[in-house]
Amino acid sequence: MNYATFMQESMEAETVADRLIFSDESTFQISGKVNRYNGRIWGTEKPSTVIEHERDSAKINVFCAISSRKLYGSFFFSERSVTSNVYLDMLEVWLMPQLDSDSTDCNFQQDGAPGVRRFAHF
Repeated sequence: MNYATFMQESMEAETVADRLIFSDESTFQISGKVNRYNGRIWGTEKPSTVIEHERDSAKINVFCAISSRKLYGSFFFSERSVTSNVYLDMLEVWLMPQLDSDSTDCNFQQDGAPGVRRFAHF
């Protein structure tokens, strides 16, 4: 509860929200298959079409980050799988130089995916 109170008070200061940078990554199947665990498709009607897909079809992994002032991305990974080393390389080579040139004071918020948790104190 102390953390929630701290965050609420911090957000009331105008500069705190401007320093937050949120990020996420996602995998998009070229076949159009949607990962039902992580992705949702919302519509006004129940879909009646069944889309068959082949196992291990082509995919693309994408990273994006956003602040109140700027969109960082999209970054398309050339690797088939985004391992923790691949993710760290992207942060060090692509994202961090942009953050350094934009601001010396920012709070970078990552999601809790297993490959990302290692860098909670990056």
